Amino acid sequence: MTPLRRTFRRLLYATALLMKVHGGAAMLALLLLGALLASHVPAGWKDARYKKTGIAILAAAAWLIITGHVLYYAGDEAVRQAASYSHLGIGLALPLLLGFHVWRRSLTMWPGPWRPLPGRARSWPSRRNPQRRSRLPAR
Repeated sequence: MTPLRRTFRRLLYATALLMKVHGGAAMLALLLLGALLASHVPAGWKDARYKKTGIAILAAAAWLIITGHVLYYAGDEAVRQAASYSHLGIGLALPLLLGFHVWRRSLTMWPGPWRPLPGRARSWPSRRNPQRRSRLPAR
């Protein structure tokens, strides 16, 4: 066996392995997306400041799901190629969009040394809120 053929076989094996890992990661990402849709999205939907980036993230995730489905089931090679490039582009852009969403939220959520808290010094988040009422009935 020539060295070129041996290298080609190794590349084919590595490509197949990466596709299997990608499929497993996609299943985990779908589980995470379901958890976000159940808890994080309804809670964050009320805050209009982050709604645009949240909608963009959900749209990108939906597009990845659709193009992944097309890649798996489409028979036409031109459709598969278009879906492949689209899937790759959105897949590479999604981590940047997620990072921007988290970074934007962190600017207003966590005070830093450049933005002191008003009032007396306290740790954030505060451990006790005296105005919060207990859910247990009074005895």
